[in-house]
Amino acid sequence: MLEGDEGETRFLCRKKFPSRWHSWWLAWTNLFLFPIRNWPFGFATAPAYAVTASALITPDIQVSSAADLLPQVVQRLSWEPFSLFWVVAVATGVVFFTDTSKLWYRWTAGLIHAFSHIAAAVLLGGAIVTMLRAWLVEFGPEWLAWQPPLAALATAVAGYIVGPLVLALYLTLPLNVFRYHRDDASSALRSPHYKNFLRLCIAPTGDLTIYPVGIRRVASKFGPSTGSTPSRLKPLNGTRPFLIEDPIVIPTQQGACCSQAARQA
Repeated sequence: MLEGDEGETRFLCRKKFPSRWHSWWLAWTNLFLFPIRNWPFGFATAPAYAVTASALITPDIQVSSAADLLPQVVQRLSWEPFSLFWVVAVATGVVFFTDTSKLWYRWTAGLIHAFSHIAAAVLLGGAIVTMLRAWLVEFGPEWLAWQPPLAALATAVAGYIVGPLVLALYLTLPLNVFRYHRDDASSALRSPHYKNFLRLCIAPTGDLTIYPVGIRRVASKFGPSTGSTPSRLKPLNGTRPFLIEDPIVIPTQQGACCSQAARQA
């Protein structure tokens, strides 16, 4: 704790657990493991991608490249009220999901994130519709009636896979580059490890000693305790607790104030 130029109290970061670079590396694992760790999230992106593709692509679309999709999308937005409503609703929802207090960053990052999902849904939907149409024509024109439901189902399956990957990319880059979405990216890791807590010891003299304790890997297996400690369980794996930094000693007068505040809390 430091005193500022105008008497304001500032805090100095002395130690980080895990380290900054280790946290940076853990955040990058979201980019590859997010769909596996958070597989239920795909059930949200699957119907969203299917609805987006259905709203922006005509069922009888025939394109030869991704550039041919843009006129189709513009056409649907110009005369289909639901298509325009859906795009605005998706963009607005994603913008408000953006974790920042800066208005310019919220709209910039939010719209990039939203239109990344929309573009992915359109590209997937266009490719699937085109391939399905060519495939069904070989069986006969009467099979074309199955194209819309089959295209929606295939786009949903693709959205289950691609949607979480787009979100994983969005969470990883803003966190490691701009330091946003820390809570969301940390929750997406779904890691029980790297826990830390404070152990407080109040001496008879009133001195307060704070022990910052960390655990790199939390135990997942336990057995009956055979020691003299009051704990009924003994961890069978995991890593031993350690001091993140040296104990912090607060003298008697300050320690009494802190202990009183701790009891009131």
